[in-house]
Amino acid sequence: MGSGNERGSVAISLQSTPSYRWLSEGSQGCTVQVLVFQVVPWYVKVYYHTLQIFIDGKPQIISEVVEKILVSPSEDKVSPGSIEMMLRVPCRMQSAALILDFDKGFLHIDEYPPDANQGFDIPSALISFPDIYSSRSYLIEDSLDQSPLLQKFQERNPVHSYTEVLLVPLTTPDFSMPYNVITFTCTVLALYFGSLFNVVRRRVGEEERLLKTQAEKLGLVPLLLSKLSLKLKGRPQEPPESPLGSSSSALGSKMVYGVGVVAVAAVIWQYYSNSS
Repeated sequence: MGSGNERGSVAISLQSTPSYRWLSEGSQGCTVQVLVFQVVPWYVKVYYHTLQIFIDGKPQIISEVVEKILVSPSEDKVSPGSIEMMLRVPCRMQSAALILDFDKGFLHIDEYPPDANQGFDIPSALISFPDIYSSRSYLIEDSLDQSPLLQKFQERNPVHSYTEVLLVPLTTPDFSMPYNVITFTCTVLALYFGSLFNVVRRRVGEEERLLKTQAEKLGLVPLLLSKLSLKLKGRPQEPPESPLGSSSSALGSKMVYGVGVVAVAAVIWQYYSNSS
């Protein structure tokens, strides 16, 4: 058995503040409306049917909590997906959680940012409370009437809250693999070209003269000894085999064999690189 990193979950947790719990005490059957809006990138495949809702740690029936839901599926490499929900939760609740499962998609190597191993960000969700209003009050000053921004803050507006950004680690490829492929290919091509160039540009006449000179220098003493031994044994003298021909033929066969091996290796490497 093993484990993978191809799946995950998005959880939105809501916690009631002490001041809100104090205001909601004594209210039986009171409910509050909650609007949830979440944008999901296309490389995160969300399964919306896996929606789970927990209130005070207890699982709830979706139809009893969710009044409306609007889902916009994502399109690969075109547009992200989104989900909007209208919830109705009790006023006396202390915590609520929404959980959605998802699968992680695969990106092309050109679509990864320079810091791909850090992960990818999922935008924060917007939580709205249409039934709860808030406003700010300031000390009475002359500059208050002259600032439209401060006047806007004094108006009663619905409460909006944002969740934290979710960091999702996706599967990252081995970015050093193209370098390894280029290195191996260049090495094989260099060996093949070097061997072929050596065979084409080799000067056979100079090598023959060099081998003949070496044979004349090193083969005089063995030749005299062989003649002396033949005379003592009474056998006729055989003409010595030319070391030039044997050396050149052996050298040529080795060179042809080396070029053939390099050519076969280059063909095999090219075949596997094209198939992969």
